[in-house]
Amino acid sequence: MSGEASSRSSIELPGAQAQLVKAIAAVGVPVVAVLMNGRPLALESLNGSVPAILETWFLGTEHGNATADILFGDASP
Repeated sequence: MSGEASSRSSIELPGAQAQLVKAIAAVGVPVVAVLMNGRPLALESLNGSVPAILETWFLGTEHGNATADILFGDASP
């Protein structure tokens, strides 16, 4: 949803994504919402749903490994 000449009418998370976060959080297992996006987002829809949010932007080819290292405490941001 990000790219050149790609405009959005809302900076909120798209409905399906916000609903998915709430459904996963409702399971009761501690979760972290990991955002990979190219523009700022309004995250009011996540308030109270998740204990932590990690904003990663677009990190490149080692994105998954770097994110896992942060989440599992193997590296410090």
